[in-house]
Amino acid sequence: MRYVMHEGQLKHWAEVAAARRARAARTRSSLPAPMIISDHLDGVKNPVDGKLYDSKSAYYQAVKDAGCEIIGNESPRRPYAAPDVKAEEIGEALHKVKEGYKPDLEFEVVDG
Repeated sequence: MRYVMHEGQLKHWAEVAAARRARAARTRSSLPAPMIISDHLDGVKNPVDGKLYDSKSAYYQAVKDAGCEIIGNESPRRPYAAPDVKAEEIGEALHKVKEGYKPDLEFEVVDG
């Protein structure tokens, strides 16, 4: 079972997801119109060539022509498998953190 923190309380994830879907359904427009995605940009500077672009497609093409790739919005290649953790274990961990517990962490800085 998966649990999430919602409004300061530990709740089952399905409850939170159902509440979010219901809220989204209430705020969604009832107009029967397609979603339109514009090609317009407000003068975005391309870090590869230094030029300003006002068209998404032109910007994407310039990045591609330079041999680069835009990253950050890709979907995960495989679904996330949630760890098998019980609600009691999560509660105990939260209690320890609230009491001031801090794990000993060691970091090694490596020049790349």
